Amino acid sequence: IIMIYTSNQNELSFSLQPSALAVQGLPPSMIQYAKILQKLIYKDHVFPISHTELITFYHFNKQLHALFSEILLSFQTSLNSLIAHYFCIRFDHSPESYLDIEHYAVEQIHPKHIMQLIHKISTSYQVFTEMYHLSPSYNSTWHFTHTLPFDITSDIFYCSKSTIQTLIMKHYNLADQREFCHIVRFLLEFHIYCQKQQCLPAFRSTHNNCLVTVLCCLHLVIPQKEFRHFLSDFYQLVYTFLKNFPILDAHMLFELMKIPQNSDSLFSDIFPNFIFKT
Repeated sequence: IIMIYTSNQNELSFSLQPSALAVQGLPPSMIQYAKILQKLIYKDHVFPISHTELITFYHFNKQLHALFSEILLSFQTSLNSLIAHYFCIRFDHSPESYLDIEHYAVEQIHPKHIMQLIHKISTSYQVFTEMYHLSPSYNSTWHFTHTLPFDITSDIFYCSKSTIQTLIMKHYNLADQREFCHIVRFLLEFHIYCQKQQCLPAFRSTHNNCLVTVLCCLHLVIPQKEFRHFLSDFYQLVYTFLKNFPILDAHMLFELMKIPQNSDSLFSDIFPNFIFKT
C-alpha cells in the first residue's frame, strides 16, 4: 500500500490510479516510482511519502532518461553508420542490399528469422521512400539505415555474415562476436525499458543485469572521451539530486543501481573485471 500526502499532511489526496495520473500528464509507472522511493526513504517501514518528494524523484528520473537516451543514440548512430558502410562495401550501394537473404549468415541463423527481418526492413524502406518522396531507385543506404529503429539495426548486425561483424567490431576494439551480440541486445533491452519511462535506478534485465552493467557496456562501445564526459554528467546529476533531497538514503540509491559512489571505483574495480552475465 502506497500512501501519498500533499502539503496538507492530513489529507491523503494524491491518487495513483492510472486515469488520475493521465490527467496530470504522468505515466502509469509512477506507481513503481512511489514504491521504490518509499523503500529508499523508509527502508522496510511503511510511512507516507509526499507528493513533492514523488514528483522530485520522477523529474530526477526524467533527467536520467534524457542522459542515457543521448548516449544510447550515439551508439546507435555509430552502429548504423558502420552497418551501412560495410554493406555498401561488401555488396552494393542500394538499400535493397538489406533485402537479399544471401547477404546474411544463413548458415548460422534460421532462414525464418532472417526473412522476418527482411520483411521489417522492406516495410521500413517503403515508408522511407514515401516519406521523402523518393523513387525506389534512390540509393542512399546511409540515409535509409539511419531511419531504422534500434531493434532492426541490432538484428541486422546479429544476422550479418561474420566478415561484416568482424569489421564492425574492430571499430570498437572488440573481438568476441558472441559477447558483442549480447552487448548490443542488452543495450536494446535497456533502450526499450527507457522508452516505457520506467525507474532507471531500479532497472533489471532478463538476466538480472542492472544499471552498472549498462555503464560497463557503454564503456566498451563509446569513445573514451565521450564516455568520461557522460559519466561525469551522470554522477553530477545523481549528487545534485541527493543534495536537494537530503531525506533520501544515498547509500541505498547507489546500492539499488549496484554502482559505487565515485567514478574512480568504476574504472579501477568494476570496468577492468567486468564479465557480462548471460
